[in-house]
Amino acid sequence: MNQPRSTINTLAVALATLALSACASVPRSPSEQRLETQSEWFSSSHLQGCLLGAALGGGICAAAGGSTGTCVASALAGCGLGLTAAEYMAQKRQQYANQEQFLQSVITDVRQDNQRVSSYVATQQQVVNENLAKLAQLEQDYAQHKISLDEAKKRKAALRKTQALLEKKLDDLRHVDKQWQDRYAVATDPRIGQEVQSLQQQVNAADQEVRGFTQKLDVSTVSG
Repeated sequence: MNQPRSTINTLAVALATLALSACASVPRSPSEQRLETQSEWFSSSHLQGCLLGAALGGGICAAAGGSTGTCVASALAGCGLGLTAAEYMAQKRQQYANQEQFLQSVITDVRQDNQRVSSYVATQQQVVNENLAKLAQLEQDYAQHKISLDEAKKRKAALRKTQALLEKKLDDLRHVDKQWQDRYAVATDPRIGQEVQSLQQQVNAADQEVRGFTQKLDVSTVSG
């Protein structure tokens, strides 16, 4: 009788730790701070889906009498699954009286996400451009012996931190894209498909931009 309760408590601690780690941040430039703020919605969405999936996977395991270690593993596996497209659509259908109202609600959701992605991508472009300028200045200063190798490495390390931030946010953005791809597979209304395609194009553009920044960092004359 005590094992399920103990297991669920352990899962709660594990999930709380996960949530806290997702909220951790470091000082950023103004544009990077804006990027953090704008990305909170899909970071939260990703984490919320993770927690829902983890609670479902771990809770089923605990109810079946599984060991604490096994149930924590089940929770982490569920975290990767999150709230499925079918579950999202089922919840939506329960809220509305007819098919058209249901579809309009889904279309509103994907359009809102599209607008958020568009705003985020514009800020991401600004962040990338600012850091490409910093990289160019770093290369010039180092080539002209205006700074030491140690100083150059420090500045390069700061650029790597920005790269890591962009990569992390891009993972969350890809998660949103995948969510809508899966949802469109369940509700194949062309209006949803048009919005999902637009969202995917924006995510692909964001991916290419971050990839380009990473490549320029990798070929920098300053090691690190």
